[in-house]
Amino acid sequence: MPTRSSGILVQSNWGTKGNFEVVAPVGLGGMVHLWRNNDAAGFPWAPPTWFGAGAVQAAALVRSNYGSPANLEVVARVGGELSHFYRANDLIWRRVKAFASGASGTPAFIQSTWGTNGNFEVVAPLAAGGLAHWWRNNDAAAQTWSAPAKFGGTTRYEAVALIQSSYGSPGNLEVVARTGSVLHHFWRGADLQWHGPGQIATGVAGAPALIEGTWGAAPSRPGNFELVSPLAAGGLGHWWRSNDASQAWSGPAPFGAGAVDAVGLVQGNFGSPGNLEVVARVGARLEHYYRDSATFAWKGPTRFYTEPKCDGAAAGECRVPYESGIVAIHAALLRTGSVVLFAFADNDAQMSVSRVLNPVTGALQTPMHSHHLFCSGHSHLPDGRVFVAGGHHTDVRGMHIYDPGTQDWSHVGDMPRGRWYPTCTTLANGKVMVISGTVIGGAVNPPGNPVNNTVQLFDPASSLLGPERPIPTPWASSRPAFPSVDLYPFVYQLPSGQVLVHSQRTTRFYDPAADTWSPRQVDANHPFTRTYPGEGTSVMLPLTYRDQYRTRVMIMGGGGAWPDTLDVNTPATSTAEVLDTAAATPVWQAVANMRHPRVMPDAVLLPDGTVAVVGGSSKGRADAAVSPVFPVEIFNPATGAWTEMCPLRVPRLYHSTALLLPDGRVMVGGKDGIFNVPPFKYPEHRIEIFSPPYLFRGPRPVITSAPPAAGYGQSITVSTPQAAAVDRVVLLRPGSVTHSFNMDQRLVEVQVTATAAPSLTVRMPPNGNVAPPGWYMLFVLQAGIPSRAHFLRLG
Repeated sequence: MPTRSSGILVQSNWGTKGNFEVVAPVGLGGMVHLWRNNDAAGFPWAPPTWFGAGAVQAAALVRSNYGSPANLEVVARVGGELSHFYRANDLIWRRVKAFASGASGTPAFIQSTWGTNGNFEVVAPLAAGGLAHWWRNNDAAAQTWSAPAKFGGTTRYEAVALIQSSYGSPGNLEVVARTGSVLHHFWRGADLQWHGPGQIATGVAGAPALIEGTWGAAPSRPGNFELVSPLAAGGLGHWWRSNDASQAWSGPAPFGAGAVDAVGLVQGNFGSPGNLEVVARVGARLEHYYRDSATFAWKGPTRFYTEPKCDGAAAGECRVPYESGIVAIHAALLRTGSVVLFAFADNDAQMSVSRVLNPVTGALQTPMHSHHLFCSGHSHLPDGRVFVAGGHHTDVRGMHIYDPGTQDWSHVGDMPRGRWYPTCTTLANGKVMVISGTVIGGAVNPPGNPVNNTVQLFDPASSLLGPERPIPTPWASSRPAFPSVDLYPFVYQLPSGQVLVHSQRTTRFYDPAADTWSPRQVDANHPFTRTYPGEGTSVMLPLTYRDQYRTRVMIMGGGGAWPDTLDVNTPATSTAEVLDTAAATPVWQAVANMRHPRVMPDAVLLPDGTVAVVGGSSKGRADAAVSPVFPVEIFNPATGAWTEMCPLRVPRLYHSTALLLPDGRVMVGGKDGIFNVPPFKYPEHRIEIFSPPYLFRGPRPVITSAPPAAGYGQSITVSTPQAAAVDRVVLLRPGSVTHSFNMDQRLVEVQVTATAAPSLTVRMPPNGNVAPPGWYMLFVLQAGIPSRAHFLRLG
């Protein structure tokens, strides 16, 4: 059967009357899918769904014969690459593969009647000139795409439309292609040769749409060809070819207004014969027109979607620039500026995967070795390597290191007992404190699988792990039935030399030098746990020389019940609390609530001293949450206020991560497809980048030179043309994050002791208690606007 659609619009077989379905590129990355409920009064359009990643320049949509109701299938162009996506009746958009390169302009896509199952057919302009035709053999088990069949000479075409007509057996492929302001017609018959071009029209622009309608169809004759194209002068033009007569083209019949980029065209099932229905993409908005089959009058537009746009200076911006190749369950920023990601395979929790992502270009590299490090804890060693304790199943006792120098993983030893969901914290002496985790793997289940209720110290100099040191019990007097420390506790090296450990709703203090625990326990105000599986998140607020590095730790969000009673409907909390560890009697004090309740969110320290909170669900627990929170929020410690930012496009639920990049942006990734629940039970590879408002508030200061290393208390010279205007200099430890807790991030403001343009003299922190040894990002700030970071090794 010939296709009844072309471009960005189809009428599906969802619903009784068949919904209208639209897919279009989004300026901030990926695509948007919208649908109109043709069974409901007023024909309402549903809220948008975003899918895909990268700068999608063009997309083409069909309704295939796969699935019931039928799948929606998309071919999208990113750069010169064509990729195939589909959505089945589970409503999840999936990227199948990239199948072609060298393309340009706007492609066209149909499912033909060639073959038993109907081949997919794609025609697109080539960057080198001419056109190319690809097809996917849907009868073959591998469903492979062909090599390109080129035609159209060397003429540069910008956009094409494609149908299978009623001419020939099976039907001819018919192409309308635009070069400049001219439309050409090509066709391919049973001889498999492309014929043409024949000129149709001039004065056009954008991407046209073509169908074969039922108008004028005499017995045994094809219906008219119906063509709609943007006009160079603005608006749209409608042409038609009478296939009952001379096959001459008539038109244009102009309608609409504005500079239209692309159109979609169907003959719907409204009216008799069906109305012509058009969706036009006009910049950031989508508009609907239809031609009344009784009067031939074009009506509209009805504007049904405008791409959301945030005020960057007030709310920042979110983009979806690329994919990570794997689910970003664990992420650590390396001293090279790249990010190492590790997880399990999309459909197999027993298989380990790892990638190294260049966050500027999106390029991916795969380490030679991979270990089963999902469920581990990790932190940065003083030399910039990443230490990982624990993991899954066979690696639950393992210790591993990722070395950005060799760009590979190595196994450096085993712990005496396993640790599944531990926390790792780099201490003042460069050793790593490892705490918690179940001994076999999986949820806490004493006595068979208890928590490893001990502390151990890993020494990077010898790659040896110290003995297990028991943790006093009970941990939380308010919950005697669960006496041990819980999974993924929040842990911080304090400037005092002590280590703060917060688990469930209780905080305790450990002295690693003396291996002693303070008897003091400080309970939070929130009556339930903020650690796993009702995980909230936590940060140490900025340390500054101005107040002698007074330390305040913040906890926020989390589940609304104890772990054994949390379920998918349990409301999360929006509350937040701060503990001033330097107070004579430290007490958790409530601060302003977040704008949104969240369980399993992530918190990221920003160079200006504020805290960005992203993702999570407004109800549920770790692996049972279905109410994603999209708006980003920023907390300002100076004012105690929360400000709502631009929303994310991608749901970030269980197994998501977020960390600060060297350019001052926030990278957000993850959400797995095995341990989440429907409708979010799919692996999420899209990376989203949040640009905070400071990136939209004026020119950035620039660091032209700074030393690669510095010692504690040392004064260094930082060169910047903006030296006279710099008001703050900060060190930010690179993040190492999983399961809603960043085990490494720390911001230390350092003192500028002299300014002699174009240089600053900057004094480093006094010791490792304030800033544990390792690599830091050095930022200079002017009126709250940060430079790009310079990596510096401290210690």
